[in-house]
Amino acid sequence: MTQPLAPPLVLDVVAARITAANPIIVLWYQVPTQRTAYAQELMAQRGSTPLVPVVLRTRLFEHPNAVMEDVRTLIEEQRTMILETSRHGQLALLVLSHTPLAVPQLSSPTVLPDWFPRYAGQLIHVPIEDLAAITVGALSELANAQLAEYLFHLDGALLRRLRAVDTMQHGAGSRFLEYVNQPNRTREKFLSVLVGAERVRRSVHNPADFRPSHDQASITGLFWSAPTTAPSGALAHALGIPDRDVPTYHETLLSVLARPARVRDEPAKRMAYAVAETVCIAAHTITVAHHSDRYPKYPLPLLHAAATDLARSLVSMEAALTLLPTTHTAIAVVGHDGSTVDHRPESTVVAPASDS
Repeated sequence: MTQPLAPPLVLDVVAARITAANPIIVLWYQVPTQRTAYAQELMAQRGSTPLVPVVLRTRLFEHPNAVMEDVRTLIEEQRTMILETSRHGQLALLVLSHTPLAVPQLSSPTVLPDWFPRYAGQLIHVPIEDLAAITVGALSELANAQLAEYLFHLDGALLRRLRAVDTMQHGAGSRFLEYVNQPNRTREKFLSVLVGAERVRRSVHNPADFRPSHDQASITGLFWSAPTTAPSGALAHALGIPDRDVPTYHETLLSVLARPARVRDEPAKRMAYAVAETVCIAAHTITVAHHSDRYPKYPLPLLHAAATDLARSLVSMEAALTLLPTTHTAIAVVGHDGSTVDHRPESTVVAPASDS
């Protein structure tokens, strides 16, 4: 079952929806289960946002001709909460219902009761919107900050892994330089790349402020600038990913949908591709959020689901990298000819594969 939108995201939408032209709004949100707990969570996090969540237990907003009266009824029922919440007459009533909104989204003229702050007795047009149908240009600042923080931690895990594998396995660094399309593939060049990436990380004082587009020398920046045809086998070698017994990790849906046919299902190559693609998707998501006016708007639940899935992938991949083998004998070697040699004490297996 789909989880409801995170309260900070809802609060961001509410704050953006309340304007001088529309100081009072009604938002409808279908929450199939645990509506009371969700309402309590919203109340606990609302801060100064003039939001009143309402768990709908009566029959309202079922007929278009009764919308004006339904808005008035809803306001009267929530009188105590409104008087405690509304500042300068601003108010968002968030109706939490088991069912979808049955009436058209519209603006209903409503005469406010004589006890209502600032607008007592006035005729006000109250917009009624389905929260699930609202489109936005980007995720909230809080959601993007969280993604940036998760990406920063994964960036660090990649840096540590690249350095560790290079000390265990000759040539691993040159394969990473091959992956990011560096013409100079000497070990000295690889070490200088790591130094540059470490310098970038030291300059980031708050992981939530990590901006890959501004930090091209970071590991994330190098991944992002790699050609789309970069060989997954080279990256698998550089990261020392074994050809079997790969740690469990979550592939984000966007990564799976973007995976080209040339990427095979060998565990090492698949993980290498998934890590690189997820890093790039996260970096691009963060960058797009800072320039949302240039892009189309999308339904809020869709963006929320995509961000939640992406966050889960970033966290799981960081954990998977820390679980990769740390001994030379357990690391698969993907040669320049594409063959995979799994160095283990009990056997040596050579499996033909394309270096893609």
